[in-house]
Amino acid sequence: MARLFIFSIGLFLFASVYASTLNIDGSSKRLLVLLDNLGIRESHSFYFKQLKDHGFEITFKSSDDSSLQIVKYGEYLYDHVIIFAPSTKEFGGRLDAEILTQFVDAGGNVLVAGSDTVGT
Repeated sequence: MARLFIFSIGLFLFASVYASTLNIDGSSKRLLVLLDNLGIRESHSFYFKQLKDHGFEITFKSSDDSSLQIVKYGEYLYDHVIIFAPSTKEFGGRLDAEILTQFVDAGGNVLVAGSDTVGT
């Protein structure tokens, strides 16, 4: 429980600093949040509220959603991706490590939160 609390505080501080450095004109505020457990949306509601307060347009999706994609017709649908899905072994839809790498190479931002059981 203490780990989760410390992690949440650290994540909030990171998001606050990160959000303050972003372009404020709204052109880089499209955010996709991938969750493996929809309960994370409630347990981290303060974090997501802070992001919304900083002008982010947040889309929540399950990490195994069969319609998942971040690129459509060669254009990125999001500017930022947050992955809160430590137990997901494979993403749904049209998302994989290669596409995420291309997204980052094109200037997108990805924040990944894991756990001590990642990769097992």
